[in-house]
Amino acid sequence: MIYNKRALARNKEDKDYTKSEKQILISLINDYSLFGATDNEIIQMLSKKIGKNVSETLFYRLKKEAKKKRQDSEQWLDHYTKYQFIEFYRQRTEKLEYVQRNLLKVLALETEEEEED
Repeated sequence: MIYNKRALARNKEDKDYTKSEKQILISLINDYSLFGATDNEIIQMLSKKIGKNVSETLFYRLKKEAKKKRQDSEQWLDHYTKYQFIEFYRQRTEKLEYVQRNLLKVLALETEEEEED
């Protein structure tokens, strides 16, 4: 039964903020954390920014969500970077093969011309 009371308390707190407000809070938490603000400083700045009191419970829940989104973003970036890295070198290899083929053709033509002379 205690678990249900906690869930009800969380749901009530969730209704105090719209989805867009929560997204803004998450974005601000990431920004403030990036600049090295402490948790208490962030809570104060968030409360002042949106004009509502931000509880520690909400803050830590949003901070956890922010960390998860940051990890998801980092995984996407890692994947994208690896793909682009591979694609860059694949294109580079194709260009080098093209240059090599052309150089071999030119070399063959020049050696034929030298033999004819």
